[in-house]
Amino acid sequence: MASEELLESPPIDVSPQQAAEVLGRLYGIAGDVFSLPGERDRNFRVVSKSGTFYLKAANPAERVTVLDMQQRALVHIRNWGPELPVAEPIPTLRGDLATTVSLNGREVPVRLTTFLEGVTVDEVGFSPALGRHIMETLGRLDRALRTFSHRELTRP
Repeated sequence: MASEELLESPPIDVSPQQAAEVLGRLYGIAGDVFSLPGERDRNFRVVSKSGTFYLKAANPAERVTVLDMQQRALVHIRNWGPELPVAEPIPTLRGDLATTVSLNGREVPVRLTTFLEGVTVDEVGFSPALGRHIMETLGRLDRALRTFSHRELTRP
C-alpha cells in the first residue's frame, strides 16, 4: 500500500460496543470499553477484571503486518530491558499478536496491549530532571531497538 493512500484513508467508525464484541471474540476479555483519541485509528481503553488494556482498531488501509511489527517490537524491548516502560502485547485466543476482524464490511487490523497508566508532561510540568529522564529512557529504547528486525522495517 502506498503511504499516500494510508494517510488519505479515513478511519473506520468503530463503536465501544463493537470493540467490546471484538475483545470477547478474539481475546476472551469482557470489560468496560472507552474511546480514546486517534487520528487515523480507533483506540479504546478497556477496564476488566483481568486488567486494563489498550485496543487499537487500525485504519483499514494499514497492513496487519505493521501491527504485528509493533507488537513484536514491544516484545523485543521487554525482553531486552524489562524495566523499560512499554506495554505488554496480548495475543489473541489463537496466539496471534495482531489480526484482522470484519467491522462494518471492512477488514480492520487489530491489536491489544496492556494499558500504561500515566500523566502527560502538561499535567506534571516540565523540569530539567524530567527532560533528562525522558532522554535517558529514549536512549535505552533506542539501544533496545538496535537489534530488532522485522520485514515491515523496510516499508516507505
